[in-house]
Amino acid sequence: MNGIDLNNAPFLLSLTLLNLDIQSPVLFLHLLINPSSRLITGNCELSIPTYETTKTQKMDITGGYRYSADRQKESQYFVSLKGMSSYHQGSSEVKITMAINQEWKKGKASYKYMLNEKWETMNNVYLKIKIAQPYIVPSSVLDIPPVHNVQGR
Repeated sequence: MNGIDLNNAPFLLSLTLLNLDIQSPVLFLHLLINPSSRLITGNCELSIPTYETTKTQKMDITGGYRYSADRQKESQYFVSLKGMSSYHQGSSEVKITMAINQEWKKGKASYKYMLNEKWETMNNVYLKIKIAQPYIVPSSVLDIPPVHNVQGR
């Protein structure tokens, strides 16, 4: 497997948090998970349906997670995230807690967000995990020149 320890290599995770109610907001998360530091960074987009249109709020996300091994239940990660406005569109904030299985493939979430200066809470929200892959940067992106063998000097 390319010699990469996936337990310690950072990876990207894209999630959609949605409720079964069609009028509920939808939260899209794009996260970089760093297993060695257990820190999470990324961004999110909160789409809130209104009578006329859909209001969209974009935010930067930071947080962390902890692992819980339980013999009686399935082991899982507990994730805690906070999002703040990343663009000049007014004050936006979201707080997210998630329980995700140890393979980062399924789970549940709760979150609250600020709407019209009032906190709105969404509980027992389903997670749709779109992408889970190692975060590997090619040397061309880092602008590292190729190494040439120099012989006969």
